[in-house]
Amino acid sequence: NFYRIKTTFLNGSFRYSNIVKVEPTKITSGIGVYPNPATGKILNLNFSNETFGKYHIVLTNSNGQKVWSYNILYNNSAGKINVELPKNIPAGNYHLTLINKEGKIFKQAIVLL
Repeated sequence: NFYRIKTTFLNGSFRYSNIVKVEPTKITSGIGVYPNPATGKILNLNFSNETFGKYHIVLTNSNGQKVWSYNILYNNSAGKINVELPKNIPAGNYHLTLINKEGKIFKQAIVLL
């Protein structure tokens, strides 16, 4: 992707910056949730260069209260797992925590619609 910035001055004149190339960040490892905001009580987890094994999921609300927890087994070379949340979890802002068997912790803020 290439970008440049247009600056407009108070007198109505404008100037463009130099064009710069922006490379997307490369994730070496991690776990992501998509889409975010999540709809339909389904969390799509994307594992990138993570070890196979058991992961413990904890969903907490904005007050830090545990709303739900669950264990999953990640053994999928495609790196994707769909997790269905209970239907009684209300829409709102949450923190999703995943912990692998070595104790490595992954956290992400998510929004449920």
